[in-house]
Amino acid sequence: MAELERDTPDVDVLVEALEDDDVDVRAVAADVLGKVFGYVDNPPAEKRPVALDALLVRWDREKSNDVRSTLAQALALLGDPSVRPVLEAALDDGDPRVRRQASWGLAYLSLPARDRPKPGRPQPRERVVKECVRVRTMLGSEEDAVRLGRSVLDARLAAGVQIVGPFRSMYWYEGDFGDALQWQLDITTTAERFPELEQHIKDNHPYGTPDIIIAPIAGNADYLAWVSGETGQAGDL
Repeated sequence: MAELERDTPDVDVLVEALEDDDVDVRAVAADVLGKVFGYVDNPPAEKRPVALDALLVRWDREKSNDVRSTLAQALALLGDPSVRPVLEAALDDGDPRVRRQASWGLAYLSLPARDRPKPGRPQPRERVVKECVRVRTMLGSEEDAVRLGRSVLDARLAAGVQIVGPFRSMYWYEGDFGDALQWQLDITTTAERFPELEQHIKDNHPYGTPDIIIAPIAGNADYLAWVSGETGQAGDL
């Protein structure tokens, strides 16, 4: 038993142990075989077919439900889609432990290899899509637009900004007619961060009364998830 649980187990020893008369030895052998190929970095690829064949043979012969439940998990951890029919049939097994491990194994195999759970591997964060908006303001020079856009990004109040221009603007302001070139700063953020963004623009804009125009945006889910992720609350980043 100690030989089976050492840090670098011998696959051939594990395969042989699957035929041991002791139920506990068979269970440990199946468990360790699964972990060698499912959890260990750089497992011995040339031994994978041998391990898979041995587990399938043991599956057909095994009478102990304790061992069968472990075998179901081990078969999935080897990552070979050819075991799907075996696990699907096991969903009707009379033992709930076997059914549970078969269900887990099918879910495991449905994941891309890079996303399969592994001890020590950080699990991917759940993708969150929030309501997203685009905020626009105008500035009198490209330098001012760059300065304000960078300060917004440094404060993590937006996922991205775009600067376009120059535009010719004509307007009334405090009774005087204006005719000048302006640059437009477009800011992509989430609706929940807009109050902070609005205050930031007011505090850092060179105009006394800056225009701040907000409009909701729709788009593909991956893009909106990116905006949401990059514009999280400060404690979430």
